[in-house]
Amino acid sequence: MTASEFSIIFVWLLALPSALGFGGLALVYRRFRSKRTNYALACAILVPLSGLIAFAIVAYCPDSIGRYIGIKDTPIMWAPFAFISVATAFPFVAFWLMRTSAK
Repeated sequence: MTASEFSIIFVWLLALPSALGFGGLALVYRRFRSKRTNYALACAILVPLSGLIAFAIVAYCPDSIGRYIGIKDTPIMWAPFAFISVATAFPFVAFWLMRTSAK
């Protein structure tokens, strides 16, 4: 797999979990009545942070758990590691969004 193919598949796999993360951040945004720019910045922070976590999982995950969190092909291509990475990054970004709205 070339680097460009890897990056396209990587972005595809992170698209749905990121969209779900944006929805969760929208709920936090509405609950704490934050500024719209803070919400946009939180979404902009969630994407690279979850991308770094997903890349670390792909690069440094032990082979023994690889088949459980790897890429699944049916009926569409998805990956549990992408959901894990967004779920790991979400609490930190949501906490940041709540703290910025409290000011």
